[in-house]
Amino acid sequence: MRGRSKETNAMPPGGRRALWLSLAAAGSVAACGDAFVQTTESYNPALGELGAMDLYRPVGATPRPAVLLIHGGGWTSGDKGDLSEEAARLAASGFVVANINYRLSPQVTFPVPIQDVWCALADLRAHASARGIDPTRIALLGYSAGAYLADMVGLAPAEIAQDPECPSGITTAPAAIIAGDGPANLFTLPSLGDGEVADFVGASKTANPGLYTSVSPLNHVGPGTPPFLLIHGTFDLFVDWHQSQQLHDALAAQGDPVALLLIQGGGHVLNTGADLGALDYIDETIDTPIGWTALMEFLVSKLGAPPP
Repeated sequence: MRGRSKETNAMPPGGRRALWLSLAAAGSVAACGDAFVQTTESYNPALGELGAMDLYRPVGATPRPAVLLIHGGGWTSGDKGDLSEEAARLAASGFVVANINYRLSPQVTFPVPIQDVWCALADLRAHASARGIDPTRIALLGYSAGAYLADMVGLAPAEIAQDPECPSGITTAPAAIIAGDGPANLFTLPSLGDGEVADFVGASKTANPGLYTSVSPLNHVGPGTPPFLLIHGTFDLFVDWHQSQQLHDALAAQGDPVALLLIQGGGHVLNTGADLGALDYIDETIDTPIGWTALMEFLVSKLGAPPP
C-alpha cells in the first residue's frame, strides 16, 4: 500500500466558505493551546488502562455538546493516543471530547468492545454536569474498527450490546454517529492474514457463518436510528468503500437520516493531511480537509454549535 492518494474536488454541504471556516478552526489548536483542559479519567476502573479515557474540556460557558472518539486498529491493537490530535482539534473548536480505550481481541471477543463503548457513553451522561456536557448532545466518532463499534452502538439492540455490569449502568443511543472507513458486513470483509476478524468475532467464517451475520452492522439496520455520517476512501485496500455504500443504502431505504462522503482516490491511511502545507500522506480520511469539513458541519448541524 504505497503512493499518494487523491481527494475529490467536490465540495461538501456548505461549499468553499465552510471549508475555509473549518480550516481556520483547525488552526486554532496551535494558537489556543490553553483553550481546553485535558485530564485522564476512568469509565470502568475494573479494566485499568483499558477502561480509561482522556477528557478534553474547553474553557468557557457550559453545557457543551460532546464527542466520544473510538480508535481503530483491527480490534486487536491501537489506543486512545491514536486520535489525540483529532481530540485536541475538536476541543479547540468548543466540543467536550472523550477519547477512549477499550478491550481488544483476542483477549476478548464480540460484543465486549461494543459494550465498552456503551459503558463510556453511559459514564459521560452519568457525570455530564460535572464535565460541562449536555447529555442529550453526545456524538460518536470512530475510525476503521472504531467506526464499526460506533455503527454497532447506533444499530444493534441495546439489550444485546450493553453490559449490565457497567458502573454507570445502561443508557440510550447517542445523538449522532460519524463512521470513517468502517466495515459494515464482516462476512465479506477480508480477514487480514486470516486473523483479526476471526479473533474479534470469536470464530472463522467457515466455522460459524451465522455468527458473522449477527455481528455485522448492515444486518441490524432498522427505522429510528440516530443520524449517520459515513466517510470512506474509494481506494481503501483494507475496507472496501462499498461497505459504507451498502450501509448508506440500507439506512436510506429505512428512511433513517444518513449521509455518505466518498473521497475519490482516498485510501485507508494514505491521504493528504488536514495541514495543506505539509507533505504528509499518512492520515485517515476523516483528517483530509474535505473529510474534516464534512464532519464538523455534521456535528454542528446535529448537536448545535458549541458556546463561545
